[in-house]
Amino acid sequence: MRTLVSNVRKIYLFRFAKFSYFHVPIIIIFYGSRGVGFAEAMVLQAVYYAAKVASEAPTGAVADRISRKFSLFLAALASGAGYLVIFLSHNFWAFAAGEVIAGIGISLASGADSALAYDTLQAEGEEKRYASVEGMAYGARLLAFAFSGIFGGLLAEFDLAWPFAATVAACAVAAGVALTLREPQRVTEELRPRYFEILKQSLKLLVKNREISWLTIYSAGLFAGIRLAFWVYQPFMEGAGFPYFAFGLTFAGLNLFSAVVSTRAGPIERFFGEKKTLVFMPILLAVGFFLMSIRVAPWAVAFILFQQVPYALFEPVLKAYSNRHIGSEIRATVLSFQSMAGNLTFVAVGPLLGLAVDYLPLNHALVIMGAVVLVFFGPVLVTKAVKRGNRGRRRRVDV
Repeated sequence: MRTLVSNVRKIYLFRFAKFSYFHVPIIIIFYGSRGVGFAEAMVLQAVYYAAKVASEAPTGAVADRISRKFSLFLAALASGAGYLVIFLSHNFWAFAAGEVIAGIGISLASGADSALAYDTLQAEGEEKRYASVEGMAYGARLLAFAFSGIFGGLLAEFDLAWPFAATVAACAVAAGVALTLREPQRVTEELRPRYFEILKQSLKLLVKNREISWLTIYSAGLFAGIRLAFWVYQPFMEGAGFPYFAFGLTFAGLNLFSAVVSTRAGPIERFFGEKKTLVFMPILLAVGFFLMSIRVAPWAVAFILFQQVPYALFEPVLKAYSNRHIGSEIRATVLSFQSMAGNLTFVAVGPLLGLAVDYLPLNHALVIMGAVVLVFFGPVLVTKAVKRGNRGRRRRVDV
């Protein structure tokens, strides 16, 4: 039990340090100050997520095959290096190089920290606590966003580059925390799958297990929608006339709200049940877009709270659903494949967001985003209902 308590607390601390992104509330404004427009900024974000996509599966397999602790250590180092490059850069291609390094850094952590948390609980016979633990860990991430958002906005009042330096320092702290983690015994070296066998088994599960396949499609769409919403907040606040420090305060307030929701992810999911939870998350996302389109004004920022609910529940709820169908030996890799699907979806639609915001009135672009969410999730949710009706409570496919 001591290993359980120690590791879980350290995972919370790692999440907090790793996601203390002081630069995020002003990154679009920062790029603008160095000659990069919003459409180009969205291309840079697409580059970041493309780097994540390219490295998700290999880094997930490294975590499963070698060490999740080592993967988290490398994740913090790579992220810090990427943001250091951006801090020092003054042109699009140098920014792109920094985004690539940072994208690889985030992929090294993607799935590895969640897999380590689940295996820690499993070693103590506490798997049922995973949704709550993941919710708390995600809450620590959101609290980090809130904390760093406040100070990032204040630092930006002096120099728009300073928040990036603060992020680099936070990543160094996360690397130190990662070195203190303990990895639970999973399987012996002789029985542990080889690198390419892990990839093969993971892909087989994704294709043959209908629940995992559907959850991957659903999470990819929801992730892309949440990212679209996130990146439009800065142009929205700029259009509403917010000063830089208010960017950070608003960002902090939104994430504090999400942190509260995330820490209650387990009870919320149990209260509504799987079906209703999966239905209301995309609906709230679309409603937020529609309400924000009414008017670009300071008071309309309150409508973002609708979108913060699916943002807060996304990881703890969907990872809990997925983990029920994944074996420990491939858990990090399958979760990485799911994350890769979401990143790839954003790569496809992110630059279109940039064009819409640059060439259309912002309120029109928001209406289009809300409509796209509904058009995507309507058929996806109907497909789920039809499949359940046809097969009843059919057992999962194991590999």
